[in-house]
Amino acid sequence: MKRTFSGVHPFRPVCLRDLIVRSHAEQDAPPPADAAIWQTVKLVRMIDRGDCPRCARALGDETHPAGSRVTPCRCIPVCSGCGSHEAFTRGHLNDPAIWPMTAEMMREAGKRPARSSLPPGQVPVQGTGGWLAHGFDDPSVDEHERRGR
Repeated sequence: MKRTFSGVHPFRPVCLRDLIVRSHAEQDAPPPADAAIWQTVKLVRMIDRGDCPRCARALGDETHPAGSRVTPCRCIPVCSGCGSHEAFTRGHLNDPAIWPMTAEMMREAGKRPARSSLPPGQVPVQGTGGWLAHGFDDPSVDEHERRGR
């Protein structure tokens, strides 16, 4: 079971699926009903292979890869480059329905100003709120996943 550094629980494909389904439902002309499922399957297979679902590069040798900020639980593993990109382009997280992103898409996202009330050059410091800081979010489910049963 893949666990991210900042995720409150191990990676759960249902978190990714729910986000993609919600994204498709919000579009003016939603794609076919099964498009969200196929996108989820594609991204889960990438994660299973050890590839970053956001950029298609290798997740790396990290024991706990970065957790994408697209979900509150941050359980979706991404490579450290994508984790940093999401951190520094706050307010402009990219929809998993369009993952994996091309280098051009990432450059465009990085050009947009991040929404922040802080003076330029200052970055807020906060804990990840993940399992490393707070332990498990659901003792019965997470304990079961942690022990591999």
